[in-house]
Amino acid sequence: RGAGGNASATAPVTVTATPTPPAPAVTIAADSASIVAGGASKLTVTATHATAVSLSGSDGSSYVLSANGGTQTVSPAANTTYTASATGPGGNASATANVAVTAPPPPAPTVAVTAMPSSIIAGGSSKLTVIAVHATAVSLTGSDGSSYVLFANGGAQTVSPGANTTYTAS
Repeated sequence: RGAGGNASATAPVTVTATPTPPAPAVTIAADSASIVAGGASKLTVTATHATAVSLSGSDGSSYVLSANGGTQTVSPAANTTYTASATGPGGNASATANVAVTAPPPPAPTVAVTAMPSSIIAGGSSKLTVIAVHATAVSLTGSDGSSYVLFANGGAQTVSPGANTTYTAS
């Protein structure tokens, strides 16, 4: 204001909102979703917009990965759920993958039989010795029709065949 009148001037002030940072995203995949006990599975984690990425298993295992993820080989002893977690300025994200563990198949049984002596005179006898491993039942059968049941780990059987005879342990 002045003696000659009024004057005014303006100065604009622009306020720009702070941009919202993008939310992180994370995925996880197991190359083998089911393994035999003692085996391994490779987990692949991919993350975007993250500053920290971790991997934790329901079995108590934990791993730190790079900000964009990575791979981790795991050998769980039992069924395990793995959670990949990504943290960034825009928040948090997580994803899970399961690795099932199955019992290994039982080992195949083996059996061996020896005759001592392997040659006898008529009316003589021979001692058959059978050794079995990983068996639940063992039998000894002669080509003369004779049959014997032995223990699961084998045993000994004295035989007196009347003619040449082949014995099979199974």
